[in-house]
Amino acid sequence: MRDFLAKLSNTQYLVINLLEAPLLAFILAFIVRYYNTDDIYNTGYVFSKNLNMPAYLFMSVIVALFMGLTVSAEEIIRDKKILKREKFLHLNKSSYLLSKIGILFMISAIQTLLFVLVGNTLLEIKGMYLIYWGILFSTSCFANLSGLNISAAFNSAVTIYILIPILLIPQLILSGVVVKFDKLNPVIGNTETVPLVGDIMASRWAFEASMVTQYKDNKFEKIFYADDKVMADADYKKIYFIPALETRLAFVNLNIKSQDTLIQREVQKEFILLSREITKELNFVGKKDFAHLEDFTRERFDSSVYDETTYFLTTLKRFYINRYNKADEEKIKD
Repeated sequence: MRDFLAKLSNTQYLVINLLEAPLLAFILAFIVRYYNTDDIYNTGYVFSKNLNMPAYLFMSVIVALFMGLTVSAEEIIRDKKILKREKFLHLNKSSYLLSKIGILFMISAIQTLLFVLVGNTLLEIKGMYLIYWGILFSTSCFANLSGLNISAAFNSAVTIYILIPILLIPQLILSGVVVKFDKLNPVIGNTETVPLVGDIMASRWAFEASMVTQYKDNKFEKIFYADDKVMADADYKKIYFIPALETRLAFVNLNIKSQDTLIQREVQKEFILLSREITKELNFVGKKDFAHLEDFTRERFDSSVYDETTYFLTTLKRFYINRYNKADEEKIKD
């Protein structure tokens, strides 16, 4: 209550924190509100033609992190004298921290709500207010806790505000947006997977959540998403996945009798992979009639196993073609 009343009585604090979010939202949305002035139909701004939406979504995440950090970074260090005095009263430290967290979360909830209301309205992002607010609010809460940690760890406000950009810059660079993960320094990244430094960045997950929800949860796509998902999965399986298994099966068949130690190691790896992936496919399609899983060994593999497995993969491809076509028909009905 003391903290709440102190903030309520600080007019400058209230004005800055309440105006900061809508002002930043207006500036950001105004800048990215692109439309083609050379359009012969002169349609003006159209949300679906705005190519800057990914940039807006990413910068929204960074703004949420920035607001969350700035509002919380000085909270504990400002109370040093009060905490020293109250230490002799044996008050519950958890209550103090929970009060800080509760008030900061409330401020972040209001800030992010104002940001979403202004930004989404100006850019005509319809029907996504609540879910955008949830993403940015969660991000801001993460920043609140980070700010409280640095506020408790250092004894100088100057040091704390120097640390804020040091905390934000990795969120910018390692989000996968500014610099692609496969273009990072090989010491911290690779070309095959998202590196660990990317996985621990809140900005990466918040941006990904924003992009995914904008695609699948808008009123138009929500009708078709389930069918689109089935079609995309079936398309991947018949175009990439099954041909890859066929290639590996052919490699095994060609090299099964090789005496080269390195080649035999590769053959063994392919046996393991084929067995694992075919088992997954059998479980998915609900079939148990493929009787050669135990024959994927150097001793038992022969031309008949190769032929039966090839036939199974061909049948599996046909299954995914039918699955794709059925989903496409359902989408047309929708």
